[in-house]
Amino acid sequence: MTQSLHFLDSFEPRIVYPVGKYIGIRNLVLGQMEFVKAGNEKADDSEREVIGLYINHQGSRKYLAICDKDNRTGHIWVNIYDHKNKKLMKQIDITAEVYGSASQYKRE
Repeated sequence: MTQSLHFLDSFEPRIVYPVGKYIGIRNLVLGQMEFVKAGNEKADDSEREVIGLYINHQGSRKYLAICDKDNRTGHIWVNIYDHKNKKLMKQIDITAEVYGSASQYKRE
């Protein structure tokens, strides 16, 4: 995954980067680390991998989008988090959006 290290804030600088199946958020001043579980809650952790990470660079840099893939089913998910409140805002099954209902998609 290219461009996997991002800066969040200038007031209290933090960096965001993938750490296995999680996203790590490290406060550079305090040295504290927190983790966001990347991915669909229904997916088996052993089968998931982070394949993309995006920070909203417009305005407040408030949103973090994590793209992950369930290797067992082939489904790709985009999860949008409000990183300041640590709240999942939206979860999109890209596979279902592209191929119709998730039950119709069959991995070959």
